Amino acid sequence: MANEMTVRATLETGMRFTGYELRIHGERTEEHPKVFVDITVEHIFTGHNIRPDAVERAIELTEERYCGASAMLGKTARLKHAFFLFDEGERA
Repeated sequence: MANEMTVRATLETGMRFTGYELRIHGERTEEHPKVFVDITVEHIFTGHNIRPDAVERAIELTEERYCGASAMLGKTARLKHAFFLFDEGERA
């Protein structure tokens, strides 16, 4: 799965991040071996001047080019990505 360093390194400068959280949810088969069939990755960014288009592209590049775990899991599971952006003042 994407990691913070790779996603942030791919993002353009000019945006100021104060937080990044990654949440992963998955569903497995009922039978053994209980492999994952659906995996949802949620990227949660906090900061200022964060551009949604830049975040979306950074996640896409990270998953397609740099993440070995995504390449491996994507062969047996449906991988879905979502991202959420919060201005620094919005989260308590």
